[in-house]
Amino acid sequence: MTDLYVSMAVCGAAVLLSEALRRTARLLPGAYWVYLLEAASTFQLCCCTHELKLLGETLKLEVSVALTITYTVTMIHLLTFREAKCNPIGALESVCRGRSSVKAAGILIGCQFAAGFAAQFFAVSVWSLGLSEVHMKHQRFGFRCFDPSRWDFN
Repeated sequence: MTDLYVSMAVCGAAVLLSEALRRTARLLPGAYWVYLLEAASTFQLCCCTHELKLLGETLKLEVSVALTITYTVTMIHLLTFREAKCNPIGALESVCRGRSSVKAAGILIGCQFAAGFAAQFFAVSVWSLGLSEVHMKHQRFGFRCFDPSRWDFN
């Protein structure tokens, strides 16, 4: 159960860090705040996804607990993302609907990919601290993706 609490704390830290970035984004001049908002929200989504994937692969949680965690994290994302799309297709859709330019959509998509890479480094940094048995086990595998049925995809 300690592993679950540590993973939820990591997700909470990612949400709080992202929320601080979103609040800071409002201080930027002009429309530049949209890009930081997009990056912060995508970072949050990716960090939580990395942590929950690791948690789901290694812990055998009861179905009710796993569904509760999934629902709770989804609601937190919905409540905090505001205008962010967190998806390249959402940025391209706004171009097709005439709400933004191709250049603006390209910058948004670039922000999304940059935030995804930042989230990957954040996850590995947190996992390397060895805060829980799940993190230490994943560190022993060299932070590689693995299948719960023990088939290695790398």
